[in-house]
Amino acid sequence: MLADLVVPPVKALPGKGLRRRLPAPGQPYDAKLADAAVSPWRMFVDRRFWEVAGACLRFAVWAGRQSLPGAAPVDRHVRLRAQAARLKQLLVDLGPTFIKVGQFLAARKDLIPPLLADELAQLQDRVPPFDYQAVRRCLARDLGAHPEELFAEFEPFPFASASIGQVHKARLADGRWLAVKVQRPDLVRRFYKDIGYMRMFARAAACLGRGDRARAWLDLSNEFGRTLFAEIDFIAEGRNADRLRRLLRYRPRIKVPRVFWRYTGRTVLALEYLPGTKVDNLPELRARGLDLKDLANLIVDCYVEQVVSAGFFHADPHAGNLAVDAARCLVIYDFGVVGEISPTRQAALQGCLEALVSGQASRAVPHLKRLGLVAEAAPAEPLERTLAALIDCWRGRDLSELDFSLIQRDLESLICRDALRLPAELLCLLRTGSAIDGLARVLEPQFNFVRAARRTLARRSLLTAVGAA
Repeated sequence: MLADLVVPPVKALPGKGLRRRLPAPGQPYDAKLADAAVSPWRMFVDRRFWEVAGACLRFAVWAGRQSLPGAAPVDRHVRLRAQAARLKQLLVDLGPTFIKVGQFLAARKDLIPPLLADELAQLQDRVPPFDYQAVRRCLARDLGAHPEELFAEFEPFPFASASIGQVHKARLADGRWLAVKVQRPDLVRRFYKDIGYMRMFARAAACLGRGDRARAWLDLSNEFGRTLFAEIDFIAEGRNADRLRRLLRYRPRIKVPRVFWRYTGRTVLALEYLPGTKVDNLPELRARGLDLKDLANLIVDCYVEQVVSAGFFHADPHAGNLAVDAARCLVIYDFGVVGEISPTRQAALQGCLEALVSGQASRAVPHLKRLGLVAEAAPAEPLERTLAALIDCWRGRDLSELDFSLIQRDLESLICRDALRLPAELLCLLRTGSAIDGLARVLEPQFNFVRAARRTLARRSLLTAVGAA
């Protein structure tokens, strides 16, 4: 595996003077810089090219062997799942950029098979920590002083390490503890080079007669680049944390760490240290006597409120970013990925949720059109039948009672009429909702989303009425 290879870091990017033209962390993604980061004339002497190409070749050889006539017969579903798991490991071996690629693609079931998307959704964003001397250089460059000058105590070994950076525990002179997130060194250069090779391979595919698909992947690389570079702007992440903390300030059971701006820069983010038990650590949660059903309701309530009341939400709610502290409060971590929807769509979303809770599919149709999920000219009858079936499923109706053949015909009718759409603004929301529902069902297998959402909407309607009075 690539993880077993010891490869020295690349000393310079191909392309004369490119290092000087690279922007500092926090600057928007630029596709031209990604293209300039690689060169077909120098790639054969670039170690990174051989890392990527070698890993892809080994995967292709392995996958080919599974299809040979002499190979042991394996069920197609089992074979595809094994290939998806192998591909997931390949992305982990290739490092931070490709881990993020996998997480990005996990939400794009319109582009990759659902089975592969489900496997990639399990990608663990954990990589080995980098050297402490690099941490010291990062703080000196960004904050103007070394850790020992800034803090009364700074633990040299991180307590968390991921593809973007690692987190160290530090203590201020007044005794307060911070979680100091430090970005990996040379991350911008590494990201531009890896995205550059992705774009180069897509162009090569276009030359081999796959033009439409190659252009789609080039567009996707731009979308991925913008998302990735927004995530490595720690000042923007700090602002996201502050905004979310203000939004949830009236919720005593929900905690968002405070940002310490004096110790924050483009590549360093200092947050209030709020330790807790991860929400998927069921044995420890049970040992602490927590009501797991109540916790599932709290998580859903927290995210529904973010979307409905502000149209701004934490968009990376995996188990590593949610915990329960000693006071039994839900703690939210990592604010590099957030979602935001317009006020118009925000109101339409609330209408959809109210239709879901009430079980009235006809009430949801106009709201879905305002969201842009359904074309204005879409036929109402098949859409209402499909929605009614889905609402019944969400409300707890036995799956055996649903007529899936009718649902399939209605969906095919809508797709053929080009009536169903997925605006980019809502893609992040759907991924977040799916993750929240999955977490809630881990905590409480019989969890009912409708009942949890009903409480949030009822409380919001009451608050709105009181405010109007």
